Amino acid sequence: MDSKLVEPKYRDQITRQLGDDLSRRSLIGTIVYLLIWAALMLPSMSELTNRGHNTALLICTAAVLTVSVLRLALVLFYREKAKKLNTPSLWPLQLGVFTSGAVWGLICYYLISTPAFADCTMSLFVATAGLCAGGITSLAPSKESVSIYLFTLVTPLAAGLLVADVPRATSIAWLFSIYVCGLYAISGLHRREYFSALNTKMKLVEQTERLSQLNTIDPLTGLKNRRFFETQLSYEFKRAVREESSIAIILLDLDYFKAINDQFGHLIGDECLKEMARTISCQLNRSLDIVARYGGEEFAVILPNTAQQDAYLLADKLRQKIEHMSIKVHAKTVQFTASFGLSTIIPTINDSEIELLSQADIALYAAKNNGRNRVEIFDPDSSASFDLVCQGAV
Repeated sequence: MDSKLVEPKYRDQITRQLGDDLSRRSLIGTIVYLLIWAALMLPSMSELTNRGHNTALLICTAAVLTVSVLRLALVLFYREKAKKLNTPSLWPLQLGVFTSGAVWGLICYYLISTPAFADCTMSLFVATAGLCAGGITSLAPSKESVSIYLFTLVTPLAAGLLVADVPRATSIAWLFSIYVCGLYAISGLHRREYFSALNTKMKLVEQTERLSQLNTIDPLTGLKNRRFFETQLSYEFKRAVREESSIAIILLDLDYFKAINDQFGHLIGDECLKEMARTISCQLNRSLDIVARYGGEEFAVILPNTAQQDAYLLADKLRQKIEHMSIKVHAKTVQFTASFGLSTIIPTINDSEIELLSQADIALYAAKNNGRNRVEIFDPDSSASFDLVCQGAV
């Protein structure tokens, strides 16, 4: 791969894409390779009366079939490697190109240099010209593959012209040289266009991912937003069902936030939310834990594969951290607390993430009702919990 045509940050992705494209094209090329040989030699075999010559063509046919099977095996081998490695080497594909080109070239040399096959000469040149054009078009993204293919395909053909008594051999050699050089030059144009298109594609993918990320970020706190939280909760809940593992949700709400806004202003209220967001994020040490701003002064945390006791200890640790936080405003210090609602479950297929979220919300209302600045765990046996929701709604 020509590194000058590829932006360094996209190198791994483009190398993988190149391998995928070449493997697909190699499959098509192998089929065309076989069909061209069949169209070229089957009529000749029926016309030849010499048994030895027919045997020679059968051997050539066997060689073409063998190299085609080998090339298919190399393509499959590459694809298996691609499943395990991010950027597998292209050598299996290039080896397939080398063997198919070399076998065809050597067969051409034999047929051209054998007088009994003189009638096949023109057909061989036409077929080889077609293989050159098709091969160059499909292999153009890989400069190495193009060079290998042309060299192995054309060099034995040129040698056959030199040793055989072919009419106008010099003219044919010049025409073929000009033709091959033209194809090689065109392959360079194809290669630049190919990598230019891939670079553009990677940039678009990168920009799309960046926009997608921005659409899931809360602009004030920098945390994930409610939309992302709900999507991720659904995913983690289904995974917990599959793995029969526990999942916990913590909902927390800043106490008396309206009073802070009324007394100190909304800018200070925003600073309180930012500081609270930073504190929560710093206490979540696992990459699979998710914290989001759920709305207003309310935050939500998803804790996959977490038992109730561990989730409670984390929630209470957060509560204590927030309780000891302060924000200085001129000569005054703003301190605040938060209330926590916790719900955990080892879900089954009959449960839902909405129910789990509702339970955490009920526990949060209980924390508010029981004096704030505390952690409440959802109690499914307490009917009073449901009354609290109704009171809060009123």
